[in-house]
Amino acid sequence: MPQENENSFFTRAVRCLSLNSDAYEEVEHDESATKQALILVLVSGTAFGLYQSYLFFEEYSPAIVLVSIIYGMLRWALFAWIAYFVGTRIFRTEETEADWGQLARTLGFAYTPSILFFGVLFFSLEAMETITFIAVIWLAITSFIAIRQALELTNMRALGTTLVSNALINLFLFIFQGIL
Repeated sequence: MPQENENSFFTRAVRCLSLNSDAYEEVEHDESATKQALILVLVSGTAFGLYQSYLFFEEYSPAIVLVSIIYGMLRWALFAWIAYFVGTRIFRTEETEADWGQLARTLGFAYTPSILFFGVLFFSLEAMETITFIAVIWLAITSFIAIRQALELTNMRALGTTLVSNALINLFLFIFQGIL
């Protein structure tokens, strides 16, 4: 049984950041962690919005940050739904059992590496290229772990779920952006 301080928001985020599978299991089963996951998604959207502001305009743009936050929340919810569907329908095992909320919580905590995008406030855009590369790889790994733990999948099934879900959400967002 986890100690009380292991359930603190900061401690959970650090444990998920360090790729601790048990932390994702705890988040999955703790419904009170949904608000914490949402906070991480909001922080992630803020960090990415700041990064986008400086990348494209070389200055802070509140509009880009706001759009990034909204986009991040929608992408999180949609990705959780798609990954839930793919993982429980296509890559399901006998052990697979979860609901959308469990997967959404773990994926919210998987956004923790996005804090690296705040580096745009301290580093040059050239340095941010390397930081962005690290953040994207780290996010891919944390998303994989979140999906694996929440859906009780094998590594290969979790990888399949992650890859198919990412392809589907990117296709959906590409089509949606084309409509706008």
